[in-house]
Amino acid sequence: MDKWNSEIASLLYQPLKGGLPLRLLLIHPAGPEEPLQTELVPTTLEESAGAYDATSYTWGSPENPEQIACGNHKLWVQRNAFHMMLDLRRRHEPRKVWIDAICINQCDLGERTAQVAIMHHIYRRAGDTWVWLGRPDEHSSTAMTYAAVLDAQKFVREFSDCQYGSIRSRFAEKSYFFDPLFNASLDAKRTEDLAVAIADFLNRPWFSRVWIQQEASLCQSVRVLCGSDIVNWDNIFALAVSVTIFMV
Repeated sequence: MDKWNSEIASLLYQPLKGGLPLRLLLIHPAGPEEPLQTELVPTTLEESAGAYDATSYTWGSPENPEQIACGNHKLWVQRNAFHMMLDLRRRHEPRKVWIDAICINQCDLGERTAQVAIMHHIYRRAGDTWVWLGRPDEHSSTAMTYAAVLDAQKFVREFSDCQYGSIRSRFAEKSYFFDPLFNASLDAKRTEDLAVAIADFLNRPWFSRVWIQQEASLCQSVRVLCGSDIVNWDNIFALAVSVTIFMV
């Protein structure tokens, strides 16, 4: 991937300057069927704090990359980054985002090393962090809709009790998805279908990434995006806790 844009890298990526420098990607507004128009904006974290969105996603396969307009150049990007930008693009307003694979000059090892070293600052100072879980499928909307109505704070408290509370609380006071009263309004078939949808959803590649804790915890506002569904991170966390059994 670092070779895709080697011919234009020196033109597209000017050296970063200032304290805690970075580039942001400006995604110009357009309708869903229009081509992506973007440009890179050099800045510093002090200048841009709170005025951009960070992103968290899986890079995915390097096969079949897409090409986008970035300023006066054509830039090759992974298909996952391409589809994430389409989902994040607004119809009437530009959006300024930080996407590691694009905002970092992947042809410059020194810059890559320096930018990775300040990633915790980048996520902490973002206005929002968007967790992009991939393209929607037959199960994603069911799982996202269910997560949205969970009492997130209740599950966060229960998680804390399971981690740090008494042995009794780890077993007796935690709510589980298959508790008889947990989904009392659903019949057995609908409960089973929902369980399958949640299991499939939580097995998406993003949930196995090693950077999850940093990317999803440092920003004050984290939102999860899959297709047209948007859910707060705490609710996705609650969904995972509801189907997790903690062992002593």
